[in-house]
Amino acid sequence: MSIDLTTVYALLFGTLGVSTALTFWERRFHPRRGDVLNVLTLGYLAFIFGSAFMAFPILPSPHQRAPAFLLTIVGYGTMLNAVLRLNGQVLPRFMRIAALPLALFCFGVFPRISYETWSLFCSAIIMLVSAGAAVTLIRGAAFRTLRSRIPAFGVFAFHALFYGARVAIFAVDDSTNSPLFFATLARVTMFEGVLFAIAAPMLLLSLVREEGEARILTASQTDHLTGLANRRALFEHSAKRLQEAEAAGEAVSVLMFDLDHFKRINDTHGHQFGDEVLRLFGSVLKGELRGQDLSARFGGEEFVAIVVGRSLEDAREDAQRIARRFTREVSGLNGRAIQATVSIGLAHGKPRADALERLLREADGALYRAKALGRNRIEQAPVLAAVA
Repeated sequence: MSIDLTTVYALLFGTLGVSTALTFWERRFHPRRGDVLNVLTLGYLAFIFGSAFMAFPILPSPHQRAPAFLLTIVGYGTMLNAVLRLNGQVLPRFMRIAALPLALFCFGVFPRISYETWSLFCSAIIMLVSAGAAVTLIRGAAFRTLRSRIPAFGVFAFHALFYGARVAIFAVDDSTNSPLFFATLARVTMFEGVLFAIAAPMLLLSLVREEGEARILTASQTDHLTGLANRRALFEHSAKRLQEAEAAGEAVSVLMFDLDHFKRINDTHGHQFGDEVLRLFGSVLKGELRGQDLSARFGGEEFVAIVVGRSLEDAREDAQRIARRFTREVSGLNGRAIQATVSIGLAHGKPRADALERLLREADGALYRAKALGRNRIEQAPVLAAVA
């Protein structure tokens, strides 16, 4: 079965048209990434017009090369720009500065060079831009948790390799002067282009959707005031951590904190200042614990930390250090002389993976004793040799 170039171009226009419409429509559901989706929509339109200059005799033959290339490279540039923006980066400045000189160069030089030289130049630029997108996708920190990252990398990497092969062919193979060779290469290039026009826009949309879903999930598990995990996230994340501790035979300490006389702070200085105190304690708690420890706002002015692989003495020192730093830093918060302290309950043992509630109950009982005995102190639950 033979497919002529007219049919392939029709498939390309149809594919790009659908991708343009879907990307434009998706802006309604991802307003935070509306700028990225707008840019991609314009980029796909540029692909369509660039392909039209390739398919139809809009201008005399040599003069079609410049607008065809420039519109196509705008399409690739918007894809790279979108990938960079999703990773928290911007298009390199030199690429933006070079846009006008490149356009002038293309209109001035392309009508005077051979088709082979033009194809070599175009293939090299497309290869470099596609490779830049592939590298960003595989190395970008923002993509590491997104499922679409690997297939998106594969599509852009293959596209870069395909155009790299074109560069090599035009650079070293004398058979490129053959009309049959050009016809075959054109069909192969257009077929690969249709596949790319299907896969790349869909995967870029998938990345935007996954990022939005991940952001919603993070928001649902994060305390909006302190930035710590919330109660729900504490229970979800602690299960795996306790399983790891059980497998390694490590001890687990649960520290439960309660800010002393917090209502008095709110009544005296206002709820906004009370929020600042809570934010400060959350910052102190996170700053004094290790990266592998879990910390969360349990509710109101109560906070919890789960510390794995530390001795009872070390866990107690952690609690004392947190309490001292909080009292020191809150004393000059917003230029006010504040005397604020924290009561702490500590439970320690070698638990099973399902023992968090028991440990929390023991730590809460110790916290209750700390408050009953005058506050601003640490009370310890009996050491649990094994929590069933």
